[in-house]
Amino acid sequence: DDLIVRRGQLKVLNNSDVVNFLVNTNGNVTLGGDLSVGDDIKLTSDSSIINFGANDEITLTHVHDTGLTLTNTISGTDNRPVVFKLKSEENTIATDDVIGALEFASGDSSGTDAATNSAGIYAVAESSFTSSSNKTKLVFTTGVSEDASIITNASATAKMTLRSNGHLRAPGVIVYSKSVNRSLSTLTLSTSFQEIHTDLRMKYVATQTI
Repeated sequence: DDLIVRRGQLKVLNNSDVVNFLVNTNGNVTLGGDLSVGDDIKLTSDSSIINFGANDEITLTHVHDTGLTLTNTISGTDNRPVVFKLKSEENTIATDDVIGALEFASGDSSGTDAATNSAGIYAVAESSFTSSSNKTKLVFTTGVSEDASIITNASATAKMTLRSNGHLRAPGVIVYSKSVNRSLSTLTLSTSFQEIHTDLRMKYVATQTI
């Protein structure tokens, strides 16, 4: 049978008469504890907002036909960034473990390559983590005709890797768009830095692996 309440509120109180559940006449629901949902949650209005924190200072806002915006709403204090952290609780991080990732994919109806991962950015352990070491590299992949995820496709090709020591490796051609200070034909393999531009210097390293 239905439970109908007219012109009043529906309340559930605990043993101390504190409201744990409240439905008011506007249809707003207040819940005093955790919420466990067995199926989907649907926010049916454009620009709907999920608020986080005792002061609602962090918000996740729907942007119509576009996506979501994560916002730190604190405006009166300096150095208040918005931080989105990808954290693995894996107890033992070993060499080549993926710690976190951002993957990009489409739902193209052509299927196969068109509907799989087309690019990715991965934080990968360079060696086993210890109390004094967390060497990590960033691996960038882009698809050509493949699943570009190093998680689901072991043969996915890294197009660029930034290692923990700051060395950047790109197997392809690196294009530098600014005018150079010297002719590239005058460059020779040298262990000394050679200036290409005021913000670009190059040197040949024979004994280091990048």
